[in-house]
Amino acid sequence: MGWNRPEHRHEEIHHRHHRTRRLCVGLCTILVVLIVLLGVATLITYLVLRPRTTHYDIVSARVPALAVSGTTSSPTSTSTVTAEFTYGVQARNPNGKVVMEYQKFNVLTTYLGTDIGHSSVPGFILGEKGSYVFQVTTSSAYTNGQVNNIVGNTLKADIASGSVNVQVKIDIRARAHIGGYTSFWMWLHTLCQVTVIPPSGSNPGVFVRSKCSD
Repeated sequence: MGWNRPEHRHEEIHHRHHRTRRLCVGLCTILVVLIVLLGVATLITYLVLRPRTTHYDIVSARVPALAVSGTTSSPTSTSTVTAEFTYGVQARNPNGKVVMEYQKFNVLTTYLGTDIGHSSVPGFILGEKGSYVFQVTTSSAYTNGQVNNIVGNTLKADIASGSVNVQVKIDIRARAHIGGYTSFWMWLHTLCQVTVIPPSGSNPGVFVRSKCSD
C-alpha cells in the first residue's frame, strides 16, 4: 500500500494541473468572446451614428493693445510686449446623436513661437448639431511680457506695416455623450493662424482672417 502513495499523489497533481489548464482555457475563451462582442458593438454604433469630428474656429478678433517697447539692436537684449487679444471662438458639433461636454478651453497666443498671452475659460454643454460662439481674452498681463529682441523687433516692424500674424492654440478638455454611453475625458487640439490689423491710436485692432486646423 505504501508504494502506491507517490503514484496516487502524482495522479492528484496531474488532475489538478488539468483542471487549472481547463480553467485558464475557459477564461481565455470568455475574454476573447467579450472582446469580439465589444468590437462588434463598437462597429455597429459607429455605422449607425457615423460620428464626425467637432470643429473649432476663430470667427472674430479684437485687439485692444499691441505694442513693443525697449527694442535695441543688441540680440542679447530683451523687449517688452504689451498684448491683448479678444477672440470669438466657435465650437460646432455636426453630429445628430452626440452631445459634447466641455470642461475647459485653454487658449494661447504666440508670435514667432513666443507666448504673448494666454487664458483659460470654463466649458459648457454643446447639444446635437449645435453651434456656440464664446469670447476669450488672452493678455500679456498673465506673462512677464519679455521676449528676445529678434521677436521684439520683428513684431514692431509688423505693427508698423499694419498687419500682424499670430498663432492661436486652443486646447480643449472634452468628453462625448452617446445615448447612455459617456466617453472618458480627452484633450482636443486646434491650431489657428490669425491675421489682424494692429491698434492705431485709440482705435483697437481688428480681425482680418483666420485659418484653423485640428
